Amino acid sequence: MTQVLYISLGAVINFVIGFVLADLVDEKYKTTLKSLFQKDIYRQVLFGLILSILSIPLIQYYLLNNPSLVYIQGFLISNLMLIIFLFAAYYDIRYFRVLDKLTQFVIFYLIGLNSSVIYYLTNEPNVVLFNNYQYNPLSNLIAGALAWLIFYTIVTITKERGMGSGDIRIATIIGLSLGVGKFILSFYISIFSALLVAGFLYLINRKDVSFKTKIPFVPFLVIGGLLALYLPVDFFDIISQIYLPI
Repeated sequence: MTQVLYISLGAVINFVIGFVLADLVDEKYKTTLKSLFQKDIYRQVLFGLILSILSIPLIQYYLLNNPSLVYIQGFLISNLMLIIFLFAAYYDIRYFRVLDKLTQFVIFYLIGLNSSVIYYLTNEPNVVLFNNYQYNPLSNLIAGALAWLIFYTIVTITKERGMGSGDIRIATIIGLSLGVGKFILSFYISIFSALLVAGFLYLINRKDVSFKTKIPFVPFLVIGGLLALYLPVDFFDIISQIYLPI
């Protein structure tokens, strides 16, 4: 009964946060208490539901199985990153751009966090936090640099025709959060899901969809990042299972 109460309370809180954030995304109107229920309430409800559903595994792992201060902090950080990822994806869908100041702040915060934690994990560089997710600050910093390099190269070569600077920052945040193995996995998931959706859109609407059609890529980065986080394996685990069978 207590577990159901915790899950329900956490889901409701995240639903309210998502409901309000979906309203803040709309730049055409000034957000007021009255406006929350006057605009497109359906997208607000949908955003709130998605956020609350995705937060349930975090609540179960951090708060129910490990009700300690460390895991409460882990839940707060993970839930905050979940909110930021979904907010960035939704904003990109609406306006084809990413909030600069928000993503820049998160990048500098994660660089500082990972750099400072390195000194506290000298004897135990890997700490399992969620669903076999091993938090390794050094791996996170390397993945952040790798993500920036890959996406900066893509944006430079394509001259921002396929991706933009916002995609670079979101990818860097994912790298700084997940580490090398899970970032590479998230990268492949993002590319595959984007190609899958683009191909589907082309099949159902060939007249209006072409190679020049703009599709927001941040949602696919977020999908890749979240799936990589929730999956109990990373890229290197998959490669070892394929090429090094026991």
